[in-house]
Amino acid sequence: EGAIKMSDVLGSVRIELLSLNGIETGGDGVGRLFSAQNAKYLKALDLDNNSGIGTDGLHAISQFLRRGDTNIERLFVSPMGADDARMLVNSISSNSKLECVSFWEDDYEKLLELSPSIENLVCKTTSFESLCASNHTLRWLGNYTRMFLREANSAILEALDINARSECGVTNVKRMRCKLRMLYFNKPHIDVQSFAKMDVTLMPFVLELIAKTEIRIEALSVAYLGKSTYFEIGSTNLNGIYQLVRNCHMPELFSFPSSEYLLDQMNAKNKQLEAENATQKQEINKLTAQIKELQAQLSGPLKNKRPKTHG
Repeated sequence: EGAIKMSDVLGSVRIELLSLNGIETGGDGVGRLFSAQNAKYLKALDLDNNSGIGTDGLHAISQFLRRGDTNIERLFVSPMGADDARMLVNSISSNSKLECVSFWEDDYEKLLELSPSIENLVCKTTSFESLCASNHTLRWLGNYTRMFLREANSAILEALDINARSECGVTNVKRMRCKLRMLYFNKPHIDVQSFAKMDVTLMPFVLELIAKTEIRIEALSVAYLGKSTYFEIGSTNLNGIYQLVRNCHMPELFSFPSSEYLLDQMNAKNKQLEAENATQKQEINKLTAQIKELQAQLSGPLKNKRPKTHG
C-alpha cells in the first residue's frame, strides 16, 4: 500500500531520494512505483527488508534498470537468491548511472555464482572492444563484497576500484584506459587482432596507452588540488608492448598494410557490392513487373470505353 501511494505521488512530484525500507510493497506496488511518470528522476531507492516483492516486483525492477532514461544511482533491495540477483545484474546496462547496488546476501557461495555476470558487466576482457564497452560507473556491491572478491575474483574488485575513481574526478575515458592497462594488457595472452588491422596512424596512441600507468596523489600532499586525484606516468611494465611485437605482423603494425591485406579487403568489398547489386536488381525486376501489371489493369477499362456520340 505504501508503494502504491508513493507511485501516485511520483505521478505529479519529482523525488530523488526515497526509502521504503521495511515496508511490504508487494510486486504490484513495485510495478506501479517504477511505472510512475516521475520514477525516472529517482537517484536513490531503498527497498531493503522487504520480503514481499516477489517475481513480479523483480521483473519490474529489471525493466526499470534496462531503461535508458533513468537517473538511479543507488539501489538497495532485500537479499534474494543467486538466480534473481543474476537477472538484475544482467539488467544493468554499460551506460547506466548506477553506482551502488545491493540485492544479495553477504554469502560467499552466491557471490561465486554471480561472479561471471558481474565480470561481464564491469570488466569483460574477452576482447579490446568488450572491455571498452563495459560498465565504468558501478563501484559498490555491498558491505562485505570486497572481502569475498579478494578470493573469488580479484579482477572484479580491481574494476570496481577503478570505477570508484569517479569520486576523484577521473573521467569515464580515463577509467576505461586504466582498465585496458591493468586488466587487458596485463593478461598472459591477449587478443591482438584488434590492433593488427588498426589504422597505422593510431599505433603511437596504442603504445602510449600501454606504456603508462597511474599514480594517486593525496589531497594532503598537494593542497591546491583540493582532493585526491590520479596522474598518468611512465611505466616499466612492458608486457603489453612485448605481446604486440611478438604476435603482430611487424610491417602491418608499424607501417602501412601489406598489398596482400589490401587486396583481400578489396575482394571482400567487391563481393559485398555484388551481393547488394543482385538484391537491388531483384527488387527492380519485382517493381517493374508490378508496374506492368497495374498498367494492364488500367488500360483494359480504357479500351472498352466508347466515346459519346451526339445525335
